[in-house]
Amino acid sequence: TEIDLVTTPAGHQVAMVHCNNGASELGSWADLFGDFARRIGVPVDQDAVFAALLGAALEGEPDAGGLLAYNALAGEPVIGLDEGRPMIVRTPGSALTLANFMRAQIYGSFAALSLGMRTLTAQDVGLDTMYAHGGVFRTADVAQRFLAAAIDTQVAVSATAGEGGAWGMAVLASYLINGDGRSLETFLAATCSPPWRPTPSRPAMKTWPATAATSSGTKQAWLPNAPRSTRCAEAGRSTNTNKNEPGGMMTALQDYPPQVQDEIARAREDVCALHAELTRWNLVVWTAGDMVVCDLDGVLVDGDHSPSSDTAAHAYVYRHMPEIYGVVHTHSTYATAWAARGEEIPCVLTMMGDEFGGPVPVGPFAIIGDDSIGRGIVETLRDSRSPAVLMQNHGPFTIGKTAEAAVKAAAMVEEVAHTVYVARQLGDPLPIAQDLIDRLYDRYTTVYGQH
Repeated sequence: TEIDLVTTPAGHQVAMVHCNNGASELGSWADLFGDFARRIGVPVDQDAVFAALLGAALEGEPDAGGLLAYNALAGEPVIGLDEGRPMIVRTPGSALTLANFMRAQIYGSFAALSLGMRTLTAQDVGLDTMYAHGGVFRTADVAQRFLAAAIDTQVAVSATAGEGGAWGMAVLASYLINGDGRSLETFLAATCSPPWRPTPSRPAMKTWPATAATSSGTKQAWLPNAPRSTRCAEAGRSTNTNKNEPGGMMTALQDYPPQVQDEIARAREDVCALHAELTRWNLVVWTAGDMVVCDLDGVLVDGDHSPSSDTAAHAYVYRHMPEIYGVVHTHSTYATAWAARGEEIPCVLTMMGDEFGGPVPVGPFAIIGDDSIGRGIVETLRDSRSPAVLMQNHGPFTIGKTAEAAVKAAAMVEEVAHTVYVARQLGDPLPIAQDLIDRLYDRYTTVYGQH
């Protein structure tokens, strides 16, 4: 049988599907790339190698560009392999890039575990949370995301995650010496402080939800694979109703846990309310009423229409700016006019120093339909204090740590675009010195009252 009944150290019976293969092959590739770096005179430590490689995986295509990684170093009963056969498989037309290569490696690392969880799920055995240990989790916010999506379960990772099984063995050794007749559960609760419980010396475990549910702010709700409780992006309407586009690990909203579905329902109400603000402040002229839900690869999860043509761009922003929970795009008149000129809005108003910390920058020209716009947004705003960017010949995009903040930024960028335009009709506006802009921004963000 594929399922074994075992007991925990505390004596509780649990169901287990044993998987022989995980991230070992991924580690071998990291060693290879590290060796290459050293041979060209750029020695790096292992953590830096993993950070670079795993970070690249976030930029890979949903299907890893057609690459397949079979990471089985040993036989794997779950997938019917008697012996290990690690392989990378591709066709002549596959997109062989580092990003796709690493994405395929992560998919392969969690393949056996994902299949094993499906076996347990078929027997009505499920998890509320996966507490993950292992060196692959030392790099923040990458493997955790893919694992959460692969097993459709929220994943929690503690500060001790990189120590793997050694941490657990040390705990059991301590219990044997210091247990004093107590049960293991009592010992852990009283003296060991499990790593997912906050203590002064050990930070609380960070959790990546199986589905990062939606937030309000624009039109389209986003689901999993990210350490955000909520996020969204704009969606438009079309007549395409295909719900099974490649690249996603789930195909319908009902596949997600009930608590996620409830959170999405609440978020939709917030999205609707905030979306009304866009028309209220004349930032958009008209918007469709139907809303669709996608995952972070842009795969349709719920709704009767296709996602917006800007979907890939918004998804790119969310994946590469983890602090961002809302993205707004409009074609408001004055901000779009500045974008048409490819000209930044100069910081000539104290309100601009407050809100934007300087001028509103211009992003590069980019074609609509893929992630090019998202790349331009991230490149322009990653090292900027501004929550707004004017994408050349296109229009304003705004971001925020909340969806409401992104909507506010959209209103503010139109306001300053209009005001500075009017000021130019009277003559040349007076610029504000950078040191004064810095003081304005610091005051507004640290000591000012209600924003």
